[in-house]
Amino acid sequence: MFGKLVLLIGLVAILTGCAAPTATATVVPTLAPTAVPTLAPVSTSQTTPPEAATAVPVAGNTALFKVDSARSEASYTIDETFINQNNTLATAVGITTDINGELLLNYADPAASKLGEITVDISKLTSDSSRRDNAIRGRWLESSSYPIARFVATKLENFPANPQEGQSISFQLVGDMTVRDVTKPVTWEVTAMLNGNELTGTATTQIMLVDFGVEPPSIAGVLSVTDGALLTLNFTLVKQ
Repeated sequence: MFGKLVLLIGLVAILTGCAAPTATATVVPTLAPTAVPTLAPVSTSQTTPPEAATAVPVAGNTALFKVDSARSEASYTIDETFINQNNTLATAVGITTDINGELLLNYADPAASKLGEITVDISKLTSDSSRRDNAIRGRWLESSSYPIARFVATKLENFPANPQEGQSISFQLVGDMTVRDVTKPVTWEVTAMLNGNELTGTATTQIMLVDFGVEPPSIAGVLSVTDGALLTLNFTLVKQ
């Protein structure tokens, strides 16, 4: 009878987490009940694929700038020799303001800014001679048939490490330029300055006409043109 009573007390002790009243009883610790976590509702933004989410620029770090064609111009400069005027040397300059382009400026890391395709309507190049302009459009450059010149940037070189607003900076912009149906790599020497909502500057590059399939203009006994043209882009981009 006493043995049964001891056994009963031991079973109760195990079930209640209390030690049985004997010196050899093993104390069994009481386990606290496991808490069931409350699941927060899934945000709809979490369903966006990671690659799409990371493509969105952080607000405030980037801004879109567009070329203001009213305050920008593209031009060529090339040397001419007038044979019929005692080999008089002259410099021809043709200008157009028909320019389009965009820049996504990264304020935190300017070197990581994204420059969109720059286009220039070269059929609208105008110099001090309508005869020259018509000859360029129809025969020499054939810009009546191929009116748009394009430039696509591929990389920056020698970009300053810590450019400051209101400070003029210089660097090289490398990319591919297409004139007529020929695309060639070119490097532009650029100076630029950011002032508030405007980015202004100048870019220049020297090209050979024959590289783009253009024979230097020549009129027997009248005119010859030296191969090698200086291209200049004076630009103003405005924050949108």
